[in-house]
Amino acid sequence: MLPTSCISARGSCSGSLRIRGAGGPSAKFWRISAWQEVCRQLVETRWSIEKIAVQGGFSSGSYLHTVFRKRYGYTPSEYRRKNAKV
Repeated sequence: MLPTSCISARGSCSGSLRIRGAGGPSAKFWRISAWQEVCRQLVETRWSIEKIAVQGGFSSGSYLHTVFRKRYGYTPSEYRRKNAKV
């Protein structure tokens, strides 16, 4: 089960994944699903942040670090340490 912080859609979507030219409820659902998948991979795998970023559609691990911290208030590495299952 995913931590509540990954399931919630709190915060702005700026800096998150976007589908070019798409908007509305389906695009928002896709962004939330993408964040859930990133959180799941951080918790359930030992993949590098870079690999998770690329798998999640981010341009780099550094960019994922920046937007993840802005969205959740801590870095992907901190999130992984607090919630790791592996």
